[in-house]
Amino acid sequence: MATVTESIDEAANAARKAEEEEKPPGWGTDDRIAFSKETGKYLQQNDDGSEMEWHPKLKAWMPVVRTSLPPAEPNLLQSLVKDSFLQSRSMTMN
Repeated sequence: MATVTESIDEAANAARKAEEEEKPPGWGTDDRIAFSKETGKYLQQNDDGSEMEWHPKLKAWMPVVRTSLPPAEPNLLQSLVKDSFLQSRSMTMN
């Protein structure tokens, strides 16, 4: 029968092993890989600017898909309308 100390040591070793298995390959050696405190996941920034997210259960990198759009330029609609108006006006003058 295991002593309490042996049981604690075994549990600590199992926790360390599980933690190591969750880390993606290259963690600690590849500068492109970082841990996000916001999401609690490992992210890899690719050379083309895309991001991948590590899924420990799949043991695979998956592409990150952003669903939110970047903030629009405040005067974008105004400049589009103005350009369209000027273009239509120049067509009628010719």
